Amino acid sequence: KKLLDRAAQIRAEIAALEGKSIEQVEQEAKDKKDQQLQLKQQQLQQQTAQADQKETNDMTHDSRGVLLQVPDNIDDMISMAARSVEVAYRESGIRTQTVRFALLCPDKDESFLEMNQWPGGPTQMSRESAQPLTQQLLRELRIDNPNGMPPNVTTQ
Repeated sequence: KKLLDRAAQIRAEIAALEGKSIEQVEQEAKDKKDQQLQLKQQQLQQQTAQADQKETNDMTHDSRGVLLQVPDNIDDMISMAARSVEVAYRESGIRTQTVRFALLCPDKDESFLEMNQWPGGPTQMSRESAQPLTQQLLRELRIDNPNGMPPNVTTQ
């Protein structure tokens, strides 16, 4: 109560000094407070946008800042994996590789970012998603083996 009375007294003094009514002084104070609030909201939005942009860059760029392509669908994911395996084998001679797929339920139209629910657990994941993806990857691979034998493939 005392603080409110003191604030009213200060507003009355300001109004008298500036030749304005108390209502005008209160309106100016309210407008200034609203401006400050809007400025803070804009700064927060900018910070959020910058953080989102940084997160997007972190997800799509490697440590050297090189743009990484992220597959949009299952076919793109398999194609990119096949090309990566081929390049690693051909250019670096890397014979043992691990390929990880986003395991999506083929019957559902899901995004790579959504959480998948597999009621059948790992068995269902392997049967309905992992095995078909792996088979499709192996069909797409074009690796010339010097001894003419197909690559040795193991699953874990």
